[in-house]
Amino acid sequence: MNSPEGKLIIGISGERGSGKSTFAKLLTDVAFPYSVQVIRFSEILDKIHAKRGIPSTQDNNLLLYGELQRTYDDDALERFTFNRARVSGADIVVVDGLRFLKTVRMLREFDNNFFVYMSAQFDVRFQRARAGVQRADERNISRKMFQIQDMEGNERFTATLEKYADSIVINNGTKERELRHRAHEILYWLKKTGQLTYPYPFVTKTGQ
Repeated sequence: MNSPEGKLIIGISGERGSGKSTFAKLLTDVAFPYSVQVIRFSEILDKIHAKRGIPSTQDNNLLLYGELQRTYDDDALERFTFNRARVSGADIVVVDGLRFLKTVRMLREFDNNFFVYMSAQFDVRFQRARAGVQRADERNISRKMFQIQDMEGNERFTATLEKYADSIVINNGTKERELRHRAHEILYWLKKTGQLTYPYPFVTKTGQ
């Protein structure tokens, strides 16, 4: 699963509501003029749900994930997602939503990789869920149910991945400017250490 020379694969993991998708977008912004593609593990699930006319909720995602495992194999979704990263023509590919140790191992199979773990306090994540930041179906979720879901399904494995991260980003209601600066720091470090070899300086887009 080697990546073409120069391509960097960044994996992002973290608890629900920690800001993974927001951080992926900010990485895209601050990496300009590098080309960036963001790939989410849930994209294929969302597409299948849409084709079937089923809402893309957490419970439905879990059911579909199990269906894919029974129909194909245990690693079908993960393999498909990382294959998309492998064939991407972007300079940087951000894979959003690593949840299991096997996905970290798949990330490490690329010659040029970096793993970011996002973290936030429980109350911050709960309030983001209630605000519908991630999914509209969570807007009426109770604190108790949110806590239960944190300990069930795929969520319970996510926290175990923090110790494998190359960088940990704390996002407890951080202002976007501060989170953007953290993304810039990570990419600057990757260029300094040679993981990004293209001769571009990192700049933010005009007006940002």
